[in-house]
Amino acid sequence: MGISRHMERAQRATTPGVVALDDHAKRPEVWRAREGRRMTDLDAARLAMLAAGGETLDADAGESAPIRRFRLLTESDLRDLPQLEPLIVGVLERGTVALMVAPYASFKSFVALDMALNVALGRPWHGRATTQGDVVYIYAEGTTGILRRVEAWKAFHGIATVPGVYFLPSAPLLNVPKDAHEVMAELALLPKQPALIVVDTVARTISGNERESVDMNAYIRACDRMTAEAGATVLLVHHTGWEGTRSRGATELPAGAQTEIILKRDGDQVDVTLKKQKDGEDGISVAHLEAVKSGESLALRPVVPNSSSLTVNERRALSVVQASEGMTSTEWKSATTLAQGSFANARNRLLSIAYVRVAKKRYTATEAGRQALGTTYNGGTTEVQSTPAPEVQHPHIPKDVGCVPSRPVMARIPGTCMLCQREGLEDGAAICPRGEHLAHYRRAS
Repeated sequence: MGISRHMERAQRATTPGVVALDDHAKRPEVWRAREGRRMTDLDAARLAMLAAGGETLDADAGESAPIRRFRLLTESDLRDLPQLEPLIVGVLERGTVALMVAPYASFKSFVALDMALNVALGRPWHGRATTQGDVVYIYAEGTTGILRRVEAWKAFHGIATVPGVYFLPSAPLLNVPKDAHEVMAELALLPKQPALIVVDTVARTISGNERESVDMNAYIRACDRMTAEAGATVLLVHHTGWEGTRSRGATELPAGAQTEIILKRDGDQVDVTLKKQKDGEDGISVAHLEAVKSGESLALRPVVPNSSSLTVNERRALSVVQASEGMTSTEWKSATTLAQGSFANARNRLLSIAYVRVAKKRYTATEAGRQALGTTYNGGTTEVQSTPAPEVQHPHIPKDVGCVPSRPVMARIPGTCMLCQREGLEDGAAICPRGEHLAHYRRAS
């Protein structure tokens, strides 16, 4: 029964009793007519709202009881609201819209597929934990290449099959109501709600002009609907403009996303950076990957340099964080005594090569990072085991001066200075020659 017919029945009611509604959304409801009078317009509007799926009316609440479509919340109420949870730690949040942008031919689809398949299996994505869940991949840029890429990924990782991944090899126009409805109907047929929906690409799944706000706003609303009804993270793959630093088209798209990821390709390598993360840190490099041949296509692997390729500042920052149980960015910078720019460069590089991870705004060293410094966890506990550096008196500081290091001495790495980690020392040397590190010492009080 339509809303208008409910309103007609409500207007005709003139005697006390019960007005029964047809089964709406599989829930029978009743509404009691007011004692001995014709229903008012407000009564009819409430009944119509109920028929449209509003709240059940309380027969004893009186005529003034409203149907509350909008609710004001107190600060205490806000604390009870569901909090965002990670889908890929430090990269994607569950139930949000994310945007991945890059120029053409920059491994966008490879990175998105790599994320999707790892989420489907619950495998870490290049050192970052994932929340396992089914995945839907809307592949709108052709149907043949996706199979070769999936097979290449499986062959590279030694995996026979990836259950819980569903592909839509077509180009639905998400800002067209008919197409959006049919996509949602298809998602409703899945055995369980997906955790991730990848849309590859925005350009192939939008009707109209991506530079027009009205078209882009309709597109974003369709994506918001998918997150609300399917409970999934929606990852939109999009192109940058000609300058290569921002998403192409209307600014409503990046403004409406929880996360914006930008890719920068350099030969066979690609850097994955969080350009924007609401309620998080921006400008953090989260992965540095390399495309390698696998089967008839490519697969991605992390680029992990040798420890000898780390700069002095990177070693200093890594040494500080590996000796802690977790530090905020401010705490970490303060402990390194590096300038803000130098610290930010070191932090971002260590994150990109997976020597450091971040979770809930606290940074910790990974196992790869500890191995680079010659330290490991003892049975997975937080106690760090390392070979202590020998106690060496600087040859250009008299022994009776009584000086001590002005900052923590770093882990000893063969061939590097014990104080500043400069490389290329002769075998057996522990510190740089010619008194270059007198500044590292202060007179003991």
